Amino acid sequence: MRAAYRTDLHRPLDPNLAVYGAYWNRGVACNPAAIHAKARELAPHIRGLWVVSSRHRDRMPPGVPYVIEGSRPYWRAMATATYLVNNSSFPGGFTKRPGQRYLQTHHGTPLKTMGLDQRAYPALAGKADFAKILAHVGQWDFSLSANPHTT
Repeated sequence: MRAAYRTDLHRPLDPNLAVYGAYWNRGVACNPAAIHAKARELAPHIRGLWVVSSRHRDRMPPGVPYVIEGSRPYWRAMATATYLVNNSSFPGGFTKRPGQRYLQTHHGTPLKTMGLDQRAYPALAGKADFAKILAHVGQWDFSLSANPHTT
């Protein structure tokens, strides 16, 4: 699978493909769902493809295209999509390519202890991979804020 993915990383980006994910691939939800709906209205030539875990595939609405996380179609989509939209993170440590645009929409409220703020709390810090968090944040091109207070 990894060899095929590395090959796909040399394919051209598809300017008409957007990959969406929400809540660790639980289905169509939250801010990515709103963006997907608006994109269908404003840019109908952009194909939306959702990432879903195999245990949550039953949550996918009829007619909404999706790929199962970790599958061959998932890796091909992650390698070739121009647009990436998520409110958490995409699984598997994908390689963001030059030309891809990643919009992080977040979920919930930032008025809590999360991310790097957890370093001060041993019970939380033991479960977190801070290097992975920083690598993920480094992939974002845009971070969507829900409101002025959150900003």
